[in-house]
Amino acid sequence: MAFLWRNPVLRALIVPNVWVIGAVFVVNGLMIAVWNVTVVSLRQEITPDHLLGRLNSAYRLLAWGTQPVGAFLGGLVATVIGYRWTFIAFGLLALLTLVLAPAVTNARIEKALRAG
Repeated sequence: MAFLWRNPVLRALIVPNVWVIGAVFVVNGLMIAVWNVTVVSLRQEITPDHLLGRLNSAYRLLAWGTQPVGAFLGGLVATVIGYRWTFIAFGLLALLTLVLAPAVTNARIEKALRAG
């Protein structure tokens, strides 16, 4: 049950208090900022200087360009199966990142830095 508290969407389904949910989303937003700084720093460290512009533009295209598509699909899914089940389904999908997160280790980062 403790793993559910790492996911703000699932937490919002468990705790109906709007203030608790708001605080959870604020903390989640702060953690996104930490993630972005870490990822961008690593990306800039391992990417050759002459490819940084191309890499950043491709990253932004995928990261920002797909958000409207995701919003549309999320709304479509919510319309078909309901909001509660949509939050549950996408919350469980977000938990998949916790399963994949152990693949990013300091050893792998160091290996990428040495290879780059």
